[in-house]
Amino acid sequence: MSVKNNRIPDAYNSSVQGESGITHGNFDHIERYRWSDWFPLECESLLKENVPALPGIYEIRLNREFGRVLGTTRIVNIGMAAKSLNTRVYRQKACDSNNHSGTMKWLALEGAKFEVRWFVVFSSEEAEQAENQRIAEFICRHWEMPPGQLRGPKVDGKCRTDLKIKKLLNSSYPGYIDLSNNDIVGLNAPVQTGEDG
Repeated sequence: MSVKNNRIPDAYNSSVQGESGITHGNFDHIERYRWSDWFPLECESLLKENVPALPGIYEIRLNREFGRVLGTTRIVNIGMAAKSLNTRVYRQKACDSNNHSGTMKWLALEGAKFEVRWFVVFSSEEAEQAENQRIAEFICRHWEMPPGQLRGPKVDGKCRTDLKIKKLLNSSYPGYIDLSNNDIVGLNAPVQTGEDG
């Protein structure tokens, strides 16, 4: 089933966020199932006030492109927040570099700058499904995982990086979520197709 509704339900309209685009106590205007704009991954109020305290996935990209087995990308990590993107992205990633992947720590030694964006969903189950799909999409485009990724996407309960991950990208796959909304500068190259294995 593909998700079509893109508004935050009333049950999520109780958190307080700040001034930049999110009104206190009301998430009605935040669209779900849509990528945010890119923000600097820095422990500053701009990020804190914009990233919502809702479940979803996030992507962290580098300030330059780098090569992959197939093509180039800027994406170094794809992750999920089961309960709060604000906690995961702002507190744990932007404000505590101990939570960066090993790759991000090495890149920081050469002065790399990172940006982050997020994709809001309704539940932790949807966040896990969206993360699995996005990692699978990356692998199908570049034939390998992002450099900061610790595990492959789950397919039928097992973490994989082989051709079986392509089933996650089929809109008839149970729980499928359309991740293309506002994905103008997403993962770069088109998804590669080939024989199922």
